[in-house]
Amino acid sequence: MFVGGHQELMPRWLQLILATPVQFWIGFRFYRGSYFALKSKSANMDVLVALGTSMAYLLSVIVTLWAWIDQHVYFEASTAVITLILLGKLMESRAKGKTSEAVENLIRLQPKTAFIEEAGVLRSVSVL
Repeated sequence: MFVGGHQELMPRWLQLILATPVQFWIGFRFYRGSYFALKSKSANMDVLVALGTSMAYLLSVIVTLWAWIDQHVYFEASTAVITLILLGKLMESRAKGKTSEAVENLIRLQPKTAFIEEAGVLRSVSVL
């Protein structure tokens, strides 16, 4: 049905070796998060990432182990999804950190006293 050899830049067995730590060691946080989400009968992004990358990885392992199946492998897709989502989470946490630092700096700029003029008389009032 699906015929026509696939030209790969890297042998499948090497892709399997390189993708396995990314899938199960680096991506472990998604498996743990999806376990707790499913345990509480809900679904979140961790469930989607774990399910999607696991299916791509599992299909690629099957195709690699049974060499007579002439299909494309998706090791790069599963590792790219995990890597890009973790990179996005890193960028988000950095942005949150910089935002809270900027808010703290703005709070420090708040004056300690204010001046109120009533009937031509200027008096100072503590803001705190």
